[in-house]
Amino acid sequence: MKRIIVGEGSCGLAAGAGKVYEALQTKLEGIESASLLRKIDRQDAREVPIVALTANAFQEDIQKCLDAGMNTHLSKPINPTLLIQTISDLINARQEQMA
Repeated sequence: MKRIIVGEGSCGLAAGAGKVYEALQTKLEGIESASLLRKIDRQDAREVPIVALTANAFQEDIQKCLDAGMNTHLSKPINPTLLIQTISDLINARQEQMA
């Protein structure tokens, strides 16, 4: 996966029209970006893992992230061990699906 830095999430979606990229955004909310990404009619857009990293940790915030198509939610401050384990779990789940 290639990383690009964009001014807002919608630019990341446009820039990734040919491929799915990790887009570091500053304007478009992550929930909106995830929802738009999941609506793209391509398999990679439906399958790329999305992890919410946010200070919004109420159950309703977590549910909004999941409803938008994010795979999981981690609250700030980020626990590096938990982040690494979460990414590892997502990779392992994807590998099992492909097997």
